Amino acid sequence: MKSKKATTLVIRIFCMVLCAAILTATLAGCGLISKDPPGTDSITGNNGKTDEPTEPQDSVTEPGDTEATGSATESETQPEPSESDGSKAEEPTDSATEAPSESITELDTVTDTEKPSESATVTEPTEPSTSTPIIREPTVVDTSKAKYTYDEMCGDLAELASEYSGLFSYYEIGRSADGRSIYAAVLGSGKASKQIISEAGTHGREYINPLFVMATLEYYLKNYDVPLFGAEGQKKTAREILSDTDLYVIPMLNPDGITISQLGVDALRTEALREGVRKIYDDARAAGNTSWSFETYQTQWKANARGVDINRNFDVKAPAGYEKEINVTAPAGSGYPGEKPGSEPETRAYMDFVSGLSNPVACISYHSLGQLIYWDCGQDYSGRIAALKLAEIAKDQSGYMVYSVKSFTAASSDWCMLKKGIPAITIETGGGYSHPLSIKEFETIFEKCRNIYLAAALLY
Repeated sequence: MKSKKATTLVIRIFCMVLCAAILTATLAGCGLISKDPPGTDSITGNNGKTDEPTEPQDSVTEPGDTEATGSATESETQPEPSESDGSKAEEPTDSATEAPSESITELDTVTDTEKPSESATVTEPTEPSTSTPIIREPTVVDTSKAKYTYDEMCGDLAELASEYSGLFSYYEIGRSADGRSIYAAVLGSGKASKQIISEAGTHGREYINPLFVMATLEYYLKNYDVPLFGAEGQKKTAREILSDTDLYVIPMLNPDGITISQLGVDALRTEALREGVRKIYDDARAAGNTSWSFETYQTQWKANARGVDINRNFDVKAPAGYEKEINVTAPAGSGYPGEKPGSEPETRAYMDFVSGLSNPVACISYHSLGQLIYWDCGQDYSGRIAALKLAEIAKDQSGYMVYSVKSFTAASSDWCMLKKGIPAITIETGGGYSHPLSIKEFETIFEKCRNIYLAAALLY
């Protein structure tokens, strides 16, 4: 009897175990219980928790947060990060099984949904840095002193042509009364479809302008591929602006007159011309036209070595209503127009030079002083519009006043406009009150006027 009962009990236990096994298998198949041994989790390794699997990600624990990703224990059991040394919270480890290495990594990123800890080091994103182009100032041309001599100019032309071969050149266009070469400097290939003409040093005592135009040429050369001109964010380089334009500059049209003003009559090469200057002064004293000493008279000299004012010697007649009475009828330090238009070698050199260019589109003549821009020489309507546009461009750059008065004097700009049909202006640099201008004026002149050539090139 007992044996029968024991057998029945064994059968019942077997059936119960079998049913339990079947039930367990059924529940596991439905995902309601884990097949893994208790105490582990095959995906997250977080002590049997049944959280949905997530991609491993790093996190930074805020002070006071109760849980960090991958932690199996409550936050109060973990040391809080120190605010004094900026250290990160120590990662907790699972005491039962070690979590996969992907889920416990250096805390070096911050998720979109979590704020970084004050103690954690977080690098803010920055805009890509843009380097500011370095603009180089002239070093060949010495701008530290006012007396920029003819010999210095010749040396600077040679040095610039050597240093910037293929981009800069110069050549002789004529000779002065005292035998000095008159040069035209060329910025560009010399083969461009358009040319801008400029001249300085027409009057002896205005020798700050040869210094200015030479410094400007070097400034362009040194910074040829640096964005120099245009609206902020849209600046263009000299190479881009002058791509189809050559810049022709005569730095010193009247080298003899400049030599007299700077160094005195004894620096002239020809005895006859030295004696001629002394006679001009003696005659002026005798006529009561000057009270200056001979030394002062020389510093104020404007004419060439023959006593002819080149700025009144160009071969062009004044339009009706623009005639001026000629008050100086003999050679003088200034104002004498010469025996006839175009009588002087300097004047003829300029006219022949311009006539030989293929397509000159603008003429800019530099004189001193007054911070003025002259443009009205009696040209026709279309000429007035063209000259005024050029004057306004120069005004925009320099801040100088466009002077709308009848300004015909038979100057180079008058000849270019009326004889050759080239838009032309005369710019009076400097804000001083006497000649020659002090070197203190140079920096302001350079800052105000150095981009006028580039602006003019864009106009055409």
